[in-house]
Amino acid sequence: MSGVWALQGLTYLGILVFVVVVARKAFRYASAPMHLRWEIYPVPHEVGKGYGGSYMEEVDWWKKPRETTLIGELAAMIPEMVFLVALLHHNRKMWAFSFPFHGGIYLSIGFVLLLLLGGIVQALGTAVAAGPDALLFILYWLTIIIGVLGMIAVALGALGLLARRVFNGDLRRYSTPADYFNLVFILLIAIVGLISWLTVDLSFGQLRAFAQGLVTLNPPAAVDGLVYAEVVLLSLFLLYMPFTHMTHFVGKYFTYHAVRWDDTPNFGGVSYERQLQRLLTRKVSWSAPHVGKGRSWVEVATKGVQE
Repeated sequence: MSGVWALQGLTYLGILVFVVVVARKAFRYASAPMHLRWEIYPVPHEVGKGYGGSYMEEVDWWKKPRETTLIGELAAMIPEMVFLVALLHHNRKMWAFSFPFHGGIYLSIGFVLLLLLGGIVQALGTAVAAGPDALLFILYWLTIIIGVLGMIAVALGALGLLARRVFNGDLRRYSTPADYFNLVFILLIAIVGLISWLTVDLSFGQLRAFAQGLVTLNPPAAVDGLVYAEVVLLSLFLLYMPFTHMTHFVGKYFTYHAVRWDDTPNFGGVSYERQLQRLLTRKVSWSAPHVGKGRSWVEVATKGVQE
């Protein structure tokens, strides 16, 4: 029993660290200094400009009211994030493995949420089973289908991406040990999960009972060794992942919304001018023949003018 309590504690710790670190990264993106605007068109939030133009083409555009839509942005971002559209267009060989890898991760997230939902239902006194109740029947089988498909897709995608990095000279040249470690770690989680499902937990009943314990703070008396290993690996991954580049998903929205598609007219004003002043007085943190480290951007710019 003490081992299950330790497993539950590790899971809580993994969830806590993941949420806190990811939230901190999101806050840092949201509060980052003013960026360099790309102004690449079309911008999906501009109404009526889908042909590729911009409201900046119009005479005295800054004097006219602008129509924008967040739905337009989401309609462009969601297909990219889910189906990796840009990768499909520019590198189909990589997409063939990256798409099932990412799709499997999305399915696996859904699987975990379904397990938690099942745990809540069971905590309320109703067993999740393939019985006469239609909703419980759907929850039971949907959990199994989503879970198995997710783990298979992740495993195949990770294997393919590993093979690409090992056998493709260009990718191998730019791959770091962390790239290989991350893929192997995720592949191991998927493989252990599949073996656990095939051998000891065909209905994911043990995982659902563990999820119920997480919700009720009362873990099950025991779990099978393979299920235990599966939960340990996933909890360790939650502890590890927020500190790696795999949290690039956090910056996806900000990169598109606040950098690539930022086309707000600059009318100046106190708030805007203060932001610029703060940025111009920041010290340069790198050096080059034309830029001296430790000087402010104002000093760098004026030195260039004087010379």
